[in-house]
Parts: sequence; C-alpha cells; structure tokens
Amino acid sequence: MKKIVLLSLVLLPLGVKSQELKNRILTVHQHGELAIQDYISFEAQKGDNVITYSDFFQSVQPHSFFVFVDGKPAQARYLRDADTDHFQKQFVGKQLVIYTETQPFSGILKDFAKGGYWLEQADKTIVFIANQSIKVIQYPAFSADFTDKAQLEIGFSSKKKEKESAIVLYNAFGVNWNPSYKLILDKDMKTATFQSLAGITNETNTDLSDIQLRLAFGNLRQDNRPVSPRKYATAKMNTEADFIVGSAPELASVGDAYELVYPEKISLKKFENRKLVLDDVQKLPVKKWYEFQSYGSSREKENPSVKLEFNLSEKNGCKYPLAGGEMDVYQQANDELKSMSTTTILNKALNEDVELDLGKAMDVFVSETIAENTQVNSKVYTASFKVEIKNSKKESVNVLVKRDIGSNTSVTESSQKYEQVNANQIQFWVEIGAGKSVSFSYSTRTEYR
Repeated sequence: MKKIVLLSLVLLPLGVKSQELKNRILTVHQHGELAIQDYISFEAQKGDNVITYSDFFQSVQPHSFFVFVDGKPAQARYLRDADTDHFQKQFVGKQLVIYTETQPFSGILKDFAKGGYWLEQADKTIVFIANQSIKVIQYPAFSADFTDKAQLEIGFSSKKKEKESAIVLYNAFGVNWNPSYKLILDKDMKTATFQSLAGITNETNTDLSDIQLRLAFGNLRQDNRPVSPRKYATAKMNTEADFIVGSAPELASVGDAYELVYPEKISLKKFENRKLVLDDVQKLPVKKWYEFQSYGSSREKENPSVKLEFNLSEKNGCKYPLAGGEMDVYQQANDELKSMSTTTILNKALNEDVELDLGKAMDVFVSETIAENTQVNSKVYTASFKVEIKNSKKESVNVLVKRDIGSNTSVTESSQKYEQVNANQIQFWVEIGAGKSVSFSYSTRTEYR
C-alpha cells in the first residue's frame, strides 16, 4: 500500500483564483426546492481567468447553475466530489519524491495514469514509476484552494487586473418552510385572535450564517418533492415567549406569486427549526354557522358541518396573504385555551374570505323528508320536502341549509325565506334558539323541455 507524506509547502494551482462569499439570498419555496443566489468577490487577472467555488449547498441540482460575472453570463463547469484524479491533478508541475522498493526518485510530476507516474528528473530525463513498485509518495502540502467537496469552475476574461464580483444562481434542497396558523375564538365567538407563523427548517448538516431569507408561495408550478407538513404543538399562545420575534417581512409580488422578504439577516444551525411571526391580529371579526347540504332525499338526524369565516383584509389588521397549510382553532375559556379543531386551508390572497370547515357538530341535528313526489306528465314533476332542525345547545345557533335543485327546477312554495344563489342552487338561513326545534317545508316543480 502506498503511503502519502505531505510537506509544509503551500502552492496554489496555476490559473485558479481564490474567492470569498459576500452575501447569500435563500428563496425557500413552500414544499418545494430552494433557489439560492450567492454573491462572491475575487481578484481577477488580466486575460483568461478560472475561479473555483465550493461553498454552495451540496444538495445542489447540478443542471441548475447559472453564473454572472460583472453582469454578464460566464462559463461554468460542475465537478463532483474530489477523487484520486482530482487530487493528483493539483500536483502536476510540482516536485515529488517517490520511494520504491529499491530507491527514491525525485522530480517534477509531468503526468500520471492508473499504471504509474511520469517524473522529470534534474537532468531532464523522464522516468516512469509503476504503481506496484511504489512504497511511499512524498507530496507538497495541499494547495490553499483544495477541497474534497464538489466544486464549480467558473471561466471568464478580464480586460485588466481588478476586483470582480459574481452571482452564482442554483437550485437545491435542504431548507423548507411551512406556515402554521392559530385562531383563538373569544368567549362571545364573534371575534378572535389570529396568528400567522412561518416555520423554517434547516435539514442540512451545515450551519447557515447571515443569510437573507425569502419565503415564496403561490399557485405556480414548482419542482416539488413529497414533503409532509409538520405539526407544531403549542400549549400557550405567548408570542414573545414561544417564538423568535424580529422585524416584519416585506410582502413582494413576484409575477403571479408572493415572496415574504425579511429585512434582517438570520442564521440557521444545522437541523434547526425556527418560527417567525407574520401576523398577530387581535379582535378579528369572525362568523360562525352550521351548514347542511340537502340532496332532496329522506335523511334522519344528521349533524351539519361547523363553519367559521373571517376576511383577510388590512382593515381587520391582516398584512399578508396566506400560504396553504394547517390552522389550529382554539376557544378562550376563562384562563385556558380549549382545542377545537385542526383544519386545512388553501392559498388565500389579501381581502379574500377565509372559510374553515371544522368538522361535524354534535348537538345540532337536521332531518329531511320527502313529503310528496308526483309525476304530472312525461315532462313535469312536482315534489314537497320537509326539513326539521333541532338545537340541543344552551345557546342559539344559525344553520344554513343548501340545496342543489338543477336548472330545470324552481321553487313554487316555501314556508321559510330562501335565497336563489344561482340557477342550480337555493339556500335557507334558519336561526334556532337554545334547546329549540324549527321545521319548514317547500315545494318544487321540475319541467324538462
């Protein structure tokens, strides 16, 4: 086995310049990839230059590299993790000492191959030393730029020796963000506290320092990988105690998507999760009701859905659109928070109504009966329906009964006021007192042309 000895001499490879990472912008797409902009600076020489860069995310998608030097596109070549050839290449043109079983050889390394090494000795003669005869190779020290990580070689020309800068754009995986929403209903169930949080996770084994963070979301397509949204359990809603609070992000519109741009640089340790507060709204007006979808068939004592709604407007104190995610709903009860439900929302723009479906009620029941169904002739049918709603709660409730009737059907009679939502749907709003029951009936006529 060959033994490697490193001398203390430090040499830089010819034509390769060192560089320094000045700034990094991370655009984290929800459940998707990570878009990175690295700003680097270096000393350029007059003529052709090659710089190597290795501080990028090792989860990089190699095809995604795009480099600008002085505002112009530059050539770039991605090199995977350093191997034996990569290691040997940096010593071509350097003085080596190779010890064999019989004698040492000293000279300039001219070339190497799988079979051995070509050395130019002091008298300018070339010797070939086969691998099987080598016992020890004495190398100079690693060059200052040598790394065993993957590298990007950037080639460009400069008209003079000067300080240059480059922007390296690429996509990678390893940092994710997921929204987390909390809605705490006040005792009167008419207002609520609303918190919007951004959970950011560094899944890499590398600390990220002084990064400019942008959280991107929208309905545009991304190169997604399957990511399961994490659930963040919180016992108390105490912003300053439980969450990291910083300057509020600026909302930027990027084409048909959004970015939340943080003005302050942040750091993320490896495998760290942090939460940043977006919205913290007090006394947000909310509306609660129960909703039953009628199909014009006989059904006994079914529980309607529990619905909540609020308007995501600046008038109500909301500053940001909502990225699709999970919302935990609580109710304030004395000094405690009672967990009600966890539901899912889709992306919502500012000034949109946010409707939440919390699941099925327990103390409200709806029964539906077909009282009459008659075929008048081959084209005309008439029907009558009875709906009964029972409220076993200690407070009054509002129930919305929706019925899809079709464009050929019209309501001919109703004991309860109704609204024609569109050509295919009607709806009834009914208020029922605590412990009370309410029933109503309506008739329809269906005529096929």
